[in-house]
Amino acid sequence: MLTIVNGQENFVRELEIQEDRGQVVQTIGRTSGSPYLALFINSGDILIRGKTISITFPDQRTQTRKMNVKEMAYIFISDSSDTRFKPTELVIRDDQGKVIYKK
Repeated sequence: MLTIVNGQENFVRELEIQEDRGQVVQTIGRTSGSPYLALFINSGDILIRGKTISITFPDQRTQTRKMNVKEMAYIFISDSSDTRFKPTELVIRDDQGKVIYKK
């Protein structure tokens, strides 16, 4: 976590996860305070073929991000004052719009 105290940047390792190659996509997050969802892609095939990641929330809001073959971690930050930031669906699509991963 990055904080600024007395004008000085201070990086504190608040959370660390162990990579689990058995999971194609790992997710962690926080549902209150400053809600976010972080996902880590462990599949080389998805990293190469994936073009967009979309997450859908209980109120049907959707956030979509473009993927970059060199990035295996993505963070989605709540864009709503609603603190119920728990996605109901996670979808990764290829360049043809075909679903290649869904959770």
